[in-house]
Amino acid sequence: MQGDNRMKIDKKTLPIAILSFTTLSMLWIYLYSMTGISFDHAFNLVSLIELINLKTTLILLATGLVLAKAIIVLNYFRTKLSKEEILLSCLVGSITPLIALYPLFTDKSAFLIMMMFYLTGTTLLIHFPSSKERKKSRLKALKVGWDNSKKLIYLLAIGAFFTGTFLTFLTLEERQEQFKTGIIDATQLQVAQMNLTRMLEDEEGGLELNLSREWYEENIFIPEILPEYNRSLMELYGVTWEDLPPETQEQVFNETYETFKESYGDGGLMENLQSTLGESMQEEIQERVSETMGEQLFEEIPMFKAMLDFLPIIIGLAISSFVVMYGLLFVLPFCAVINSALPRPEKKKKNKK
Repeated sequence: MQGDNRMKIDKKTLPIAILSFTTLSMLWIYLYSMTGISFDHAFNLVSLIELINLKTTLILLATGLVLAKAIIVLNYFRTKLSKEEILLSCLVGSITPLIALYPLFTDKSAFLIMMMFYLTGTTLLIHFPSSKERKKSRLKALKVGWDNSKKLIYLLAIGAFFTGTFLTFLTLEERQEQFKTGIIDATQLQVAQMNLTRMLEDEEGGLELNLSREWYEENIFIPEILPEYNRSLMELYGVTWEDLPPETQEQVFNETYETFKESYGDGGLMENLQSTLGESMQEEIQERVSETMGEQLFEEIPMFKAMLDFLPIIIGLAISSFVVMYGLLFVLPFCAVINSALPRPEKKKKNKK
């Protein structure tokens, strides 16, 4: 008779379980897509850091809360459903978001693989201790909620390692170049500043203006000053720089050169120089520095060369570490609290005869 009663409960409970788990799965995956964090960010920490702000943090927090609810809902209903029915709930709850939200993700291969591990992880929950432990105490329920969910997070981390390693290996040369760019971007500004400083240092190491007329002419006068001066000549007098006598050209050049030197007295030397150089000159310096630095880091320094050689494993470890850290901070605490807050089954009273 107990089996018949269970079947009656299952017929009413199964649709609710499928709908609840599917809805929560779609919601947390959609929320995560709103963060903009993708597989490409593993190769460029600068772009990832730029994404991290208050809005992204709040979205990640909401994502963790909804994911925790999905896990607890699945854990709750498996005490009322058979393993086959729980498996059906997991299939529907994983395949539906995969089909519906697939267009939202740029890294579609990574999304597909991770959803496979999500499906695998949720189905494995069947074999973990159930939330019947809530009978004992809320503290025990807190521990069960944490432990059960932790297993799923670890399995997702394994999936992240496989995804990162496999996809990086498929396009290794492209990813190596992307990784180089990311490392260089992280240090480009500081190196460019150092490069500009060296251009102004004398033998004693002081920041004194030591720019030759040739350097000024090539890097400041011709690209920055002469075009504006030429335009003014055409508007006012209808002549060009080439039409001026050599004496006049020399006089104008000397005046601008002296003004330039006077602008860089004590204090504010680097700021003034960057302002005068303009964006085009600064970009040119940074590009030259990037090329030089890339060669030095990844060809001469053994550590960086090894990083390129083992890039698939490094990326896999980095992504899996992110999943574990995110789970520990944003998912497991919610799982534990929600599981302990669920109503505990009432103990059956024994009738004394």
